[in-house]
Amino acid sequence: MRAQDLVGQTVNDTYIVLRLLGSGTMGTVLEVRHVRLPRRFAMKVLHSELAEGPEGFARFRREAEIASSLGHPNIVDVVDWNRLPDGTPYLVMEYLVGEDLGQRMARTGPLALPAVLELARQVGSALSAAHKQGVVHRDLKPQNIFLCREDRGEEVVEVAKVVDFGISKILGADGNYTGAMRVMGTPLYMAPEQAMGLAAQVDGRADQFALAAILYHALSGRRPFDGNNVVEIAMKVMTADPVPLRQLVPELPEAVEGAILQALSKDRDRRFATIGDFVRALGAMPTGRTGSTWHLSGRMAPMAGVSSEHLRSDPSGVQVRPVPSGETGELVLPGGVEPLLIRRPLLDERGRSLLALAVIALVAGVISWAAVRAAAGPMRRPVPAVASPPPLQPVVRPPQVPRVRLQFVVHPPTAEVYLEGTRVETEVQVPRGEVGLRLEVRAPGYLTQTDMVVPSSDQRILIRLAPRRR
Repeated sequence: MRAQDLVGQTVNDTYIVLRLLGSGTMGTVLEVRHVRLPRRFAMKVLHSELAEGPEGFARFRREAEIASSLGHPNIVDVVDWNRLPDGTPYLVMEYLVGEDLGQRMARTGPLALPAVLELARQVGSALSAAHKQGVVHRDLKPQNIFLCREDRGEEVVEVAKVVDFGISKILGADGNYTGAMRVMGTPLYMAPEQAMGLAAQVDGRADQFALAAILYHALSGRRPFDGNNVVEIAMKVMTADPVPLRQLVPELPEAVEGAILQALSKDRDRRFATIGDFVRALGAMPTGRTGSTWHLSGRMAPMAGVSSEHLRSDPSGVQVRPVPSGETGELVLPGGVEPLLIRRPLLDERGRSLLALAVIALVAGVISWAAVRAAAGPMRRPVPAVASPPPLQPVVRPPQVPRVRLQFVVHPPTAEVYLEGTRVETEVQVPRGEVGLRLEVRAPGYLTQTDMVVPSSDQRILIRLAPRRR
């Protein structure tokens, strides 16, 4: 049975499937509602072609076990896993409202420095917790960092959550799920040792490299390593130096550039020893700055930020001063490590041999991956990186964009509907696209409901608000 055919059905007498949310490399994601609890979840159903093989199932089960055991506020929470009646495995996760980092950057372009530093702190905290449990993510990329909105009563805050531990490596585990020379992960953000297929050398410093590549992309609007195909990208990861960040972002502090370039060192021994060291070495982070989506103060503005509770329980070593009543907290970093600008030595004979083997392994992996995806059907192409626009210059959009109709049926009928913070009528036309729009429905005496609407086609959306408790 196809996952999308489950819509409208009840799975294992526990989850009512409401709608299809999306599809990825490992599985299809559905929105579900618990039969006995007034709560929504996201259900990931493993693709049928992967469910038939032992490796795909093992990776899927490992994702459930790892995510549920880590228990970190910046890692998606997995609450259950089981099998469909036909034997296909699925896992149940917390339902997140928001967009992934890739969608955010495609929509807004480069992010402001305070936003990037706060993002590094949160994602670094999640990776630090995973590394302490002996888990390396190995596929960190913007699409696996979800920026979700959480309702905290008086305000709605934004939290970064790391998702998809499906190809993670458990250090010291007996099972070898991926093989010693098999390339796993996303080449655009992959560490050189991982691109060369040296699985035994992949540790937490590979995640550090990936995080540095993501921060580079978020600050500059371009990836540190890019190309026309995965082989070309992997070759650049292993042999090419990225353009210095300050050439692309001249106003960037030298300490931030130095820390990111050190974390992007080809030699893993020249990177920082831990993710926490990398976060601290990002330097004198500005505090209390306003005017950006993310804030570095302990108290967050509505719809933009992270709860001070999360800021205070950070395994990466970053601390937050206590927040007196009526004031904001301040993010405090210990003395920064002086970053080193490392120049990579030329490859020796052994390095060239390993490079040749890595390219062969990579090509074989691409062919295998293409065969699997061909059986699974077409896959959406990723959104290309958006070039960094000049300051204050409006984004130029292509003319004659097709539009779709969104019709909202709300209860109570007096409820107000807002799209991206702007009040709209119960029927509205918007440009067609794949980027989610923030939907908010309010009414006096009722709990405000928020969600995301992807305007890919005409839609009729039913929304029933729950009354506030007296």
